[in-house]
Order: sequence, then structure tokens, then C-alpha cells
Amino acid sequence: MKLRAIALLAVLCLLFSTAAFADEPQPYLNGSVFVDASDGVEVQLTRVRIANKITVRVAVETEDDYLLRGIEIYDEDGKSLPFEVVGCYLYTFDMPRCDVTIHIATEDYGIVTRADGAVGLWKLAGSPVVDYIMPYDDVGSDAEYAEAVRWAAAEGLLEWNGSFSADKPLTREELAVMIYKYAQSRSLDTTAAAGYELDTIDRAFVSTDAYDGVCYAVASGVMDAENRTAGYFNPQGELFKYEFDGILDRFANLFDSGDDNIQGELTDET
Repeated sequence: MKLRAIALLAVLCLLFSTAAFADEPQPYLNGSVFVDASDGVEVQLTRVRIANKITVRVAVETEDDYLLRGIEIYDEDGKSLPFEVVGCYLYTFDMPRCDVTIHIATEDYGIVTRADGAVGLWKLAGSPVVDYIMPYDDVGSDAEYAEAVRWAAAEGLLEWNGSFSADKPLTREELAVMIYKYAQSRSLDTTAAAGYELDTIDRAFVSTDAYDGVCYAVASGVMDAENRTAGYFNPQGELFKYEFDGILDRFANLFDSGDDNIQGELTDET
């Protein structure tokens, strides 16, 4: 009889439900759990009820090239809730008697390609459609980045002759040049590059044709030294996608702080 009672208690204590999250909040007895997650992540929740207490187990799985940057849990009043780390990307917290929101941030460590560079600036410009002959034989008309490359070529942002090589990693100095030329084409103040003395240790390794672009990108704050403590810009280095996103955000802010909005200006012209 005693063993049967213990077994029944165990069943009651370990009742659980698991759900893979998309956009739907998960209703619990005490409230609902909402998940606000960045790209490249899947979240599963497991509910464990012990007497009147509900513990929620959060399992986070990231896609290739994504790393978890952080997790925060808040109640409906915005108060931060404590949680425990119980394993790799595994967390638990006690469910309060109210709704809860779980914020999960990731970083994309995929390498930025030439196609990514063209698409990023093209989207920043409002994804305009231009009448311009494609200068690259290796960019098919059906490529998802074709219109972005066509626009970037029309704007004079691309330095490459012959082949575009869409999957080739974009270097930091190549991106700096693209940003510099685009700023010039939009009549943004680029005088920061004039007379600017690049103070990074590896400035001698910046290509001659890219020097003004790198000076502008650094002087304007759009791009900083990759490692400011050591003082390296790493001109031929590759970029992670999360770094690229931050660079585009800072570049867009230069337009937002000026007389014209970057997207609005382009929309008017096209």
C-alpha cells in the first residue's frame, strides 16, 4: 500500500508537457509563457508540476552558424525572474502566477559573402529595381541576389572585374569601400576620410585603393578596429554575419541623423 502511494505521488509530480515554439504562447495553469527568440533558434519547454509548484525547463537548440548570446526571463510586469543553468543550453525557472516572456538572443557566426554584402546594402536602400546591364557572367538572372548585384554595380559600389564570385568571403576592407562609395553616391558627408590618419597597427596592410574607404569607415564609427585593444583593423579578414548586421545598423544611423533618410531618399529617386 505504501509503495502504491509513492508510485501515485511520483506520477502526479512528473506530469509534463513539451512544446516546440513558433509564435504561439504556451498556456499553463498559472499563466502563459511567451518566447521572443532571435533567428536560428528553436525552443522547447517542459513543464514539471510538484504539488502546487510548476517548474519550467527551457531547452534551446541553435542552427548551424548560430550561437546563443543570452537568455532573459521576465514576468508580465517586466520584473526579471531568476533561473538556473542545468546543462548546455538548458535552463529551469519556477513559474509565477502570471504570464512570462522568455527573451533569447543569438549571434550569427556565418561568414559574410560578396553576395551578402550586396544584398545587405541593397535592402538598406529599400530594395530598388534598376535598369542596368548585369556586368557579371557568373550571376544568373534567377539568382536570389541578382537584383542586389545589379543595383550595386549601377551605384558603382563593386570593384571586381570579370567574375563576381558570389560565394567568396567579403573582406573587411572591401566592405569599407562599398560603404564609402555608397555614402558618396548619397551625398553623405565623407570628409571624415580626408586627412584622417589611420592609427591601426596593420594600416600598412590596407590596400592602396581601399585606404580612403577604410579611413571613412573607421573615422565615421561605422567600422572600428576588429580588436581595438590590440589596434588591428584586419583589412583582409572575413566578417561574421552578426558583425555585418551591426555595421549596417550604424551606417543607417548616419543617414537617419542627417537631413534625409537613406531609404526615403532612394525611394524618391527611383
